[in-house]
Amino acid sequence: MNLVDTQDRKKFDAQIQKAINEALPKKDANSVILFAEQLFTSLFLDEFKGRRVTDILGLIISAWKFVSKFDGKHAKVEVFNPNLEVSGWQSSHTVLMVLQKSVPFIVDSVRMELSAREIKTHSIQYSTIRCNRSKKGDVTAFVAKKEDQQTEEETLVFIEVDKHSDKTALTSLRKSIVSIMDDVTVTVNDYEKMLSHTVASSKELSSTKSKIINSSDMKEGVEFLHWIEGDRFTFLGYVEYALSGSGKKQKLEPVSGSELGILRKHTDQLDQIGLSSVASKNKHQLLSKQLITFAKSSKRSSVHRPAYPDCISIKKFDAKGHIIGEHCFLGLFTAQAYHENPNSIPLLRLKTRSVMERSGLNPRDYRGKELEELLAVYPRDELFQVGTDELYDVVMGTLFIQERRQTRLFMREDSYGRFVSCLVYVPRDIFNTNLRIKIQDILVGDLNGLDVDFNTYISESVLARTQITIKIDPVEGHAFNIEKLEQKIIDVAQSWEDDLEISLFDAYGEEHANQYINK
Repeated sequence: MNLVDTQDRKKFDAQIQKAINEALPKKDANSVILFAEQLFTSLFLDEFKGRRVTDILGLIISAWKFVSKFDGKHAKVEVFNPNLEVSGWQSSHTVLMVLQKSVPFIVDSVRMELSAREIKTHSIQYSTIRCNRSKKGDVTAFVAKKEDQQTEEETLVFIEVDKHSDKTALTSLRKSIVSIMDDVTVTVNDYEKMLSHTVASSKELSSTKSKIINSSDMKEGVEFLHWIEGDRFTFLGYVEYALSGSGKKQKLEPVSGSELGILRKHTDQLDQIGLSSVASKNKHQLLSKQLITFAKSSKRSSVHRPAYPDCISIKKFDAKGHIIGEHCFLGLFTAQAYHENPNSIPLLRLKTRSVMERSGLNPRDYRGKELEELLAVYPRDELFQVGTDELYDVVMGTLFIQERRQTRLFMREDSYGRFVSCLVYVPRDIFNTNLRIKIQDILVGDLNGLDVDFNTYISESVLARTQITIKIDPVEGHAFNIEKLEQKIIDVAQSWEDDLEISLFDAYGEEHANQYINK
């Protein structure tokens, strides 16, 4: 049995070229060799360890035939189980192939869907294919990168996953990947248009003559829009909302024809928002002088990252300065946005400055520096959404337990009643996955949660912080007792040693109890 050489790339290439020349007519062999060079540009050789040369040859020929015809209008997707009789090669895994015009987000979006279906990936090749095609979409030649030709690039993804023989499951996977690639396409095609709306929104804000908005807030809002334009936000969708009606009939309705990105394809995600169904404090926020508001979409992104996208809403005003609607941008903050210090980010810097001033602490002394650090590492999505007063309460409440082995819970419901964000602090030395799951189950159970995300932050502090974000049904309405939930979390986090320590303190007092504890 002739196995491929995974120790030496030159020997591997030589084996493959020899196998191609022996198996195919010269004309086809030359084409396949050029194709294989592109297919394996970023190959991790260990993925083919223990594989037969004939099977790798079959893989290459399958991919070559798959790429040979492509109209470019929609992604080409195939899911199959290779066998010797039909495919000319065999694999113990199911194969997924995707061909798409080269645009961002292809590979990560495909991997997201496999992960969501809990399908294990065994090998993955993704390559940029450079070729010339006829008007009918047939490959006429593969073009080497060094050749100076204007060639449209395509992305080929070739993945081997856990074996699945169920035809229904294979068909379902294929349809999902096709739909996701359509989402990628519409997002990328509309990207510049979505970006242009931030520019238009900036100009609108700059020219607004509303009496309820002061010039400094207007300037800060404009600077924030310029900030997200600088690669801090991945735009996925856009829609304009119009405010109509009055009193209990007042509502925000999507303006037909304004949809861009995934909101142009998935118009079912566009709900009119009846303000009578929104909690009074949140309704006040939506109609207040706050120029820009933040929330989370109720549907996970199918593009780039499997998170709930952020909704950035910028208010629209008429000539008299009355609120008449909003521009809504749907997307994901980039790594750059998460890593920047909030003191340098428009809007956030106002919140952090307000909290520091209100605390009365000197930013150059120990406590002041601790507070600044808490604000710098505060969950970034949460920092955008939380109000200044609530932020102050949370960080000051956290500041004074920083070096104490205490368990604390802070909770906040979002503007539309779709999510509850829970910040849980527990002693770092007892924190583990099992404890996090127990805490998560308590919170999800109490809130009748529909879905949940978590993010854990561990530093040099004696406390570990976990942000647990729970999706809830906005129709049901929720009233949560933080003290009761916090006590439940304390109970599951408390070890038998903690119970013993409490009993010793109760029975003997602090001094004698510590003598027993420290023996």
